[in-house]
Amino acid sequence: MVAPKLDSGAALGFFWDVFKARPTTFIGLGIWWFAIALALAVGQMAFLGEELVAMQTASTDDLAAYMSISASYGAKLSLFMIVNIAVMVPLESAWLRLFMSGQGNPIFPFRIGGGEGAYLLTMLVMLAILIAIGVAGVIAFIVLMVVVATIAGESGVLFGAIVGYIALTAVMAAFGVRISPAFALAVHRRKIAFGAAWSGTKAMFWPLLGCFVIATIIMAVAYMIGMIAFLFIGVDMEMLASGLVAQDWRSAILPYSVIYIAMFVPVCMMRGIACKAALTIEEANAVPPAPPQTVGTV
Repeated sequence: MVAPKLDSGAALGFFWDVFKARPTTFIGLGIWWFAIALALAVGQMAFLGEELVAMQTASTDDLAAYMSISASYGAKLSLFMIVNIAVMVPLESAWLRLFMSGQGNPIFPFRIGGGEGAYLLTMLVMLAILIAIGVAGVIAFIVLMVVVATIAGESGVLFGAIVGYIALTAVMAAFGVRISPAFALAVHRRKIAFGAAWSGTKAMFWPLLGCFVIATIIMAVAYMIGMIAFLFIGVDMEMLASGLVAQDWRSAILPYSVIYIAMFVPVCMMRGIACKAALTIEEANAVPPAPPQTVGTV
């Protein structure tokens, strides 16, 4: 296997190359993505609104009533998350299929097949790994705090907390970069491909990290633009952030629409970076052509 080398410029602009090659499918998937993301965001408020408001206004003095409301909220949230996964797995698989092989149906992109199954399994495994890293990070953070407090006293606790937070963030970011092509490879190969993603990104880690940093900055700018737009449409950001808008979920349609429109290009850029890395890995893993056969004396 040849060590894959990522072209950073090509990775950042890969989503645009896909758009130019398959504009109809790209736009069709974009419409589906916007409609589903908006429906899920607003639907969550409509479905969980009563429990959310009840939890915010309930008195913790009545523990039995508070626990009952919390249990109802947890049950409905779990049901909603199942629906969310059932819808988003086929949609994201369709996006990755378009980016990886140019395939896709702009009218109805959903499939139930090996690619979707591999995507779901990859998501579950990745979730388990992230939980394990998070738990290990919290334990290490607590140990660090105890050690720093013992050595430097209370004055060093803040410094230790900052160092621990930065270290945990760096570990999570590095892990995310190393396995970022895993979903695209899973859909393309129709099987879990953590090993291929991990080994393939070893030689391209720094350019891949740089691409994601640039895309994250662009995403942050797009989000800020969306927030600025709220100033002109009169959205009560404090109410939206607190969840009280759940009492009238229809009022959330406009602000969420603005957010998803602003985030569409950065999200596509992120998806394109991961897919370009996956395609680079696939090209490096490709079997070279056999040498030409000759007959007789050479």
